[in-house]
Amino acid sequence: MQNKGIVIDCDPGLDDLLALCAAAYFFPHRVKGICSTYGNTNVEQTLRNSLMALKILPQINCSIYRGAACADFSGINTKLKLNWQGYGDNDGLCGVQLTNLLEQSKVNLFKNFEAGKKSLINLNPEIRDITELIAKLKGKKDGYDLISIAPLTDVFALYRAMSNENFSIYTLGSYFNLCPVERARLSYNIKLDPNAANKVFTECPNLTITGLDIYGNWSEHDFFKLFNASTKINTVSSRLLRNSVFAYNCHKMDASALLVDSLPIFAIAHPELFTWTYGTIKVIAENYPNVDFMQFQVEEFISEIDKKTKVKVATGIDLSAFIDYWLEIICKI
Repeated sequence: MQNKGIVIDCDPGLDDLLALCAAAYFFPHRVKGICSTYGNTNVEQTLRNSLMALKILPQINCSIYRGAACADFSGINTKLKLNWQGYGDNDGLCGVQLTNLLEQSKVNLFKNFEAGKKSLINLNPEIRDITELIAKLKGKKDGYDLISIAPLTDVFALYRAMSNENFSIYTLGSYFNLCPVERARLSYNIKLDPNAANKVFTECPNLTITGLDIYGNWSEHDFFKLFNASTKINTVSSRLLRNSVFAYNCHKMDASALLVDSLPIFAIAHPELFTWTYGTIKVIAENYPNVDFMQFQVEEFISEIDKKTKVKVATGIDLSAFIDYWLEIICKI
């Protein structure tokens, strides 16, 4: 439904910032809030990164909401052995300076003013508490889509508060062994709060998952056309992409992972790009943190009505079309 509002729960992060570029391209008017949580770094830094994101992406005009600072250490999370006080002590950006993108953003602001699109511009985004987001979303007639590209702590909090509301969740998942991959591993976002992941993946209705079963078959070579194009274009998103690729390469990280967080954005904007499978998720708590902590049980013969009650998982993507859309994004945003 095109008039449904969208809330993006994220932990910027270069990958999250690129996902926000995709959102700015596909549905800027529908984004009603950005919830910033811990993950790639601590919550105070992700909030700063989110504020900067709205300054370099004037297409998105919304408030920023302060999310969780860490997981709730109950349930499965009693097994966590992370030093949360010291976790995320850097900026989460691998040395990329977002302030360097502001010059191009000012050009975009001027163009928006010239085109009479002043309503798109939010020079002073506010930071609000997540309770204000809950109050804003409750009772919304058309419902909303919640995109989660961070640990699922905030999503579970929203679900508990909004369980009777009309909403759908689009998020990233673990490897469910639906596609051949060289080395299956548990999703980073699930690792940081397995208890919330357990609750969200087994209890929440209208759940759509895209993620590592797709990325497991990617390589940087697949994106050479896109990465090369970003070196010849001078938009905010192209500069962010090429700087991010350079930073990932310097840290010996796979640059194709930079686009994983945009998958839930594409699941809303262009679901036809994906191959979908329906079923249920079974959590085997004692297996945490192994890759079979969560198991996806495929149901092959189900009616269209029953599909609405099942978990929807992407098992493949039209990679060529995905890259073509990204070429459009880096030309326009």
